[in-house]
Amino acid sequence: MKYTHADVRLTKLPRMVLVRGRKVSVDRTAIEFWSENPTGILVAVWNAEKRLFRLRKANE
Repeated sequence: MKYTHADVRLTKLPRMVLVRGRKVSVDRTAIEFWSENPTGILVAVWNAEKRLFRLRKANE
C-alpha cells in the first residue's frame, strides 16, 4: 500500500490516522520526508507487534 501526503490529510504532526479503514502511524521521519518532497510516496509496512502500519520510504 502506497501513501501520499494527501492520503494522511496533510498532517504536520506525528500521530495515528485512519486511511482507507486501516490504522497508519505517521512518524516524524515521514513528516520530514514529505516536507522535503511533497509529492513523495511512502509504503505502509505491517508491524505485527504493535498491530499497525508504519510508513517507510518506497524502494525505487
